[in-house]
Amino acid sequence: MKKSVLLMALLLGLTACGSGGGSKEEPRPEIDWSTLDDNNYHPTPENQDPLGEFNLVSPVDHKVINTLETFVWQESENADKYTLEICSSPTFVRDNENIDYYSRENIHATNWTIGSSLAYGNVNYYWRVTAYNGTGSVESTSTFSFFIVAQEAEEVLFDLGDADDWQLHPTGSYADVFVDDNNFFENGQESIGVQFKKEDTNQGIPESDGWVIVTKTIEKSIYGTDGLYFKMFYAGQDANLVIRLIDRDNEFWFCNVKVSNNAKQEVILKFEDFIQRTADVTVGNRTFDYERIKYFEIVFERSFGDGLFLISEVKAIKFANYQSLFIKKLDFSSYPEDMWTYENYTFEKDVSEDELTLKYYAKTDENHKGLYNYGFAKINVNQFFDVGDSIKVSIKYTGGKGSTIYIRVYEEDKDRWRYSVPYDALVEDEYTTLIIPFAAFEKSGDFQGDGKRQFYRILNLQFGLEGYTSGSRTDGTLSFKDFEIVSKKVYKPEESRYINSTGLVENFDEYKFSCESFLVWDLSEVNKDEYIALEASNKVGGTANKKAGRIDYKSDMMPAVYTIPINTDVNFTSLSVMLKDASIKSGDPRFGHVTNWSANTTIVINLITEEEYKFNFQALSTVWTEYNIPFEMFELRNADDIYHFPNEITPGGIVSISIELQYFYYDVFGNPLPQYTMNNPVYIDDLYLGHDTSYSSSEKEKTIVMKDGISDVDDFEAYHDDDDLKFFWVEDPNKGADYKHIELSNDTSSKGGEHSMAMQYKTKNDSPSYYIAPVFDGGVKARAVSFDLRSEKPATVYFNLYLRIGGNVKQVRITMNSVSSDWTRYTYGLGDENITIVSGAPYTFNANDLIYVYRISFGMTYSNDTTEELSMVYLDNLKFDFNIEDYNYKKVEKID
Repeated sequence: MKKSVLLMALLLGLTACGSGGGSKEEPRPEIDWSTLDDNNYHPTPENQDPLGEFNLVSPVDHKVINTLETFVWQESENADKYTLEICSSPTFVRDNENIDYYSRENIHATNWTIGSSLAYGNVNYYWRVTAYNGTGSVESTSTFSFFIVAQEAEEVLFDLGDADDWQLHPTGSYADVFVDDNNFFENGQESIGVQFKKEDTNQGIPESDGWVIVTKTIEKSIYGTDGLYFKMFYAGQDANLVIRLIDRDNEFWFCNVKVSNNAKQEVILKFEDFIQRTADVTVGNRTFDYERIKYFEIVFERSFGDGLFLISEVKAIKFANYQSLFIKKLDFSSYPEDMWTYENYTFEKDVSEDELTLKYYAKTDENHKGLYNYGFAKINVNQFFDVGDSIKVSIKYTGGKGSTIYIRVYEEDKDRWRYSVPYDALVEDEYTTLIIPFAAFEKSGDFQGDGKRQFYRILNLQFGLEGYTSGSRTDGTLSFKDFEIVSKKVYKPEESRYINSTGLVENFDEYKFSCESFLVWDLSEVNKDEYIALEASNKVGGTANKKAGRIDYKSDMMPAVYTIPINTDVNFTSLSVMLKDASIKSGDPRFGHVTNWSANTTIVINLITEEEYKFNFQALSTVWTEYNIPFEMFELRNADDIYHFPNEITPGGIVSISIELQYFYYDVFGNPLPQYTMNNPVYIDDLYLGHDTSYSSSEKEKTIVMKDGISDVDDFEAYHDDDDLKFFWVEDPNKGADYKHIELSNDTSSKGGEHSMAMQYKTKNDSPSYYIAPVFDGGVKARAVSFDLRSEKPATVYFNLYLRIGGNVKQVRITMNSVSSDWTRYTYGLGDENITIVSGAPYTFNANDLIYVYRISFGMTYSNDTTEELSMVYLDNLKFDFNIEDYNYKKVEKID
C-alpha cells in the first residue's frame, strides 16, 4: 500500500512537471473523426520558414541566485518548439557522473520552470536554448551562466521507504530486510530491520562471509549539515557496523559505528570522520562532497553469527545543534545535585567548572556513612564522549590515603570500565596529569552489555577510591581536574624507542602508571579485546623484576596485534622474549576433545622496506619460558605484497616488533564453533634484541609436581642467598609500605634443614604480603595444605590462595591466630570449615583446583603492641597433600 502511494505521488509529480509551470501550450487542432477514413489523418506539417536569431533573457548572465527562477528567452521567428539545457560544465557534457546535466525538450513556450532542484549548490551553472522547426535548429546567440547559492539546511530527514526499496549486495552474506512499525524507538517513526543468521555468515566463502550490505537510494541535498544522526539497536554476536555514504561523484565514504549490544542507541557521526574507500570502487575528486548524498548503506563487516539490527530517524544534522550532548571538557559545575549519586559513602563534595574535590573522613559521624573499604561519587551525565580516544585528567590527594583511586565509565549498554591509580604513585598535594587511552580501562564488575569498550554514549562517570579501611586514619581529599577527551596521538612519543647495546626493547618496569604503556605500544582494534595490563603478581624474577605485561585477545576473531616502534644501529642477530600462556580450559562439554588451549602466538619483525618476518610458536607453555630466536629462523610472510627483492633483517632496517594472538574454537568434526571468549591472557616480559646464533628455550618458573600424593612448593633449601630467594618470592609492593622485607634464614623447623624464610612486619600496622607465583602441573591434586610457622610475637598469620576460574579471580584464606614462638606445623583441609572466601563468589574447593592457583601469599599482623616494633615470622616446608581424605581436617602440632 505504501509503495503504491509513493509511486502515485511520484507519477503526480512527473505530471506536474510535464505541465511546465510556465506559459500555456498551443491548443491541439480539433479533428472531426467521423469524416476520416483509415490512414486519412496527417499531422500539421512543421514550419518550413527560416528560424530567427534570439537571445536569453533571465536569469541574466552571471547572476547569483538563491532559488531557481523561471528560465525565459526571446522568441525565435518561425520556431515550433524549444529545448532548454542546464549544465555545471560550459561544454554541456552528458553522461558524466561528476557533471550535473539537465535538459527539457519540446517546450512550446519561451519560458520554463524546472520541477526539481539541481544536484549541486555553490557552483556555476550554464544554460542555453535551441529553437526547432522543419528546417532545422538554431541555438541562442549566447550562453548564460548563473551561480546558485546552496541553501543551508538545519536537518534533512532521509526517507527509509519500504523493505523493497533496500537492495541486498549480491556478493555479501544473505540477510532479511523488513519494516518494523511498532514505534520501537518511541519516536513516532518506523524502523528498517536487518536480520542475519550464523549459517549465512559462515559458509566458507572468504569474499562474502561475514559481510552484509544493504543499500537505499537517497538523492538528497544536505548542504549546510556536517553530521549524520540516527537511532539504532543491535542484538546478537560480535558485529562490526559501518555506515557508508556515496556522494555526488559516486565516491564511497564510510564511518565505523560503536555498537552497544542490546541497547537502544542514539548515534551521531561527524562527516569529517568519514574515510574514503578506494579499493575496487569509484574514485573521483577524493573529496567527501556530502552536500548531496546519492546512496545510504548499512554494512556489517567481519560479523560472524546471528544478528538483529534496527535503524530509524536517519537524518543529516548540524553538529552544533547537538553539541550539548557531547563532553569535550567536563564542566563539573554544570550538573545539578539531582544528577549526582553516591555508592557506599556520601562524600563532602566541592565542584568548580574544571575541578571536583571529594572529602572523606577518618571516622564516621551522623552525616556520613561508613566508607566500607571503597566509595564513589557518580555524575549521571547521559552524554556522548566527543571525538577522541583518551581521557586527559589531573589527579591529587591530600591527607588520608587509601590503596587505589578509581575513575569508572558506565556505558549505555551497562558495561562498566575502570582505570586505577595507586595512591603510592602520586605525590601528596601535587597534581599528576595522566593521558588514559580508552583501551587502558579494564573490566569492572560483571558486564551486562557486550564487553566492548565503546566509550561513546556514557550513562555516568564515577570517581572514588578503595582501601580506606581499618587502622589509624586521617581525613583526606581526592581531587580530579581538567577532565577532557583528547587524542592519544598528540601525546605519543615523537620518536620510536632506540635500542642500545643492552638490547632491551621492553620489560614493563619503567611505567609508573599502566596508561603509559598504551602510549608506547600500538594496539590493533580488529580483535576488539586488545589490552595491556601491568602485572606484579604473575611475573618472575622476584622483587628485582617490578612488572610484567599481560596482553589479551578475543577468540574467533582477527589477531590481536601489539606493536612497539623501535630503531637501532647495533648489530643484533636474534630476538629473545619471555612468554607464558594463561588460557583457561573451557568447561563447555562440546570441547572435551580439545587438549591445547594455548593462543596462536606470532612474533613479527617489521622492516622499513615493508617486509614482515614472522616466527610462530607451536604452543606456548603455561610456565614462564625464555625463547631465544635467531633472525634467520624468521620467515618472510608478505612476499606477495612487496614489489622488490626481499631485504633480510638488519638492525638498521627494523622499524617495529609486533606480537599477535589468535585462537579459534572447533567442534569435534573440525567445524568452526565461535565462542568470542575473553580472559585468556598471555604474559610477556623481557623483550630483547640479542646476539644468539642458535634457538633455545628455557623455563624460568617454579613448577610444582606431585609425588606419592605430596606436592612440595618450597622448603627453601635450593636457595644460596637472598637474591636466589627473591627470584621466586616477592615482597608485594602494594602491601606493607617501607617495612616489608624477606630474607633467607638458618632458623629451620626440621633436622637437616639449612634454610627457612623470614618475613618482616611492624606491629600495630597493616599486614605486609609475601607471595610466590608457581605453576602447578596438570596432575597435581590436593585436599589439604601444610606449612611450618614460628613467630617472634603471637602474631596473626594469613595464608591466601588466589585462583583464576573462568576468567574470575577468587581469593580464599586460612587464618592462624596467636602463632607460637616455637616451630609449629599447621595442616588444614581445603574445606569450607577452614577456608574463608575473601573475594569472589562462594566457592567449594576440590582436589583438582590447584591448577587454577596462580599465587600463594602469606601476611601477618599484631595489633596488641603499641610500640610499632619490627618483628619476624618464619616459614618452612610449604606443601600440599592429596593423601588426607577429609577436606575439613585440621591439625596444629608443635615440632620438637
